[in-house]
Amino acid sequence: MSLRLDDGIIELLSLDAAEQSIFRNPRLHEAWNGLVCRSTEAIQDMCMDLYNFMESAKCLYIATILLKPSQSDLDEYEQMVILHAPALSWGPPIPMPPPPQSQVIGIIYATSADFPSTLNVGLSIVPDAQGGGHGARAVRLLMKLAFQELRVHRVQARIINYEDDSADVTQQLFTTLGFVREGVAR
Repeated sequence: MSLRLDDGIIELLSLDAAEQSIFRNPRLHEAWNGLVCRSTEAIQDMCMDLYNFMESAKCLYIATILLKPSQSDLDEYEQMVILHAPALSWGPPIPMPPPPQSQVIGIIYATSADFPSTLNVGLSIVPDAQGGGHGARAVRLLMKLAFQELRVHRVQARIINYEDDSADVTQQLFTTLGFVREGVAR
């Protein structure tokens, strides 16, 4: 399923539709490496490789999470272009930096679950982009896709508990979004 979802701040770009350059982005692999050892779905399917996980029968949607440039960054760049335009016409060329681009900050997926009309969701945000609410935005976009487009009745997140506090932070993220802790699998 190749869909592009956007809320104005972040964008989910389906890896099915992504250009090959996105796969060379080290931040995509950093996000995957942060997810794969904590992903119940990847561990159960023994898909430790991003490409194998994408091709697995249970993977319904996988996307990179992109942080779009802020309006102030775009405005600043536009002002720089305007200020440099006269100099470009009469003087030596002034190298212009590239315009602000969306930055890869994470990865998110939805897989089929063991129950009908149910999806499992998992995500990972690279450490330097954590704490800005981007994970919550990405899950909201994915839930909108799940309920409105895919017509599922349930979206669940299975969180692996590690000795660090990441499971607590993840649990808090999903609880904030309306998920309810239903139990512990052992």
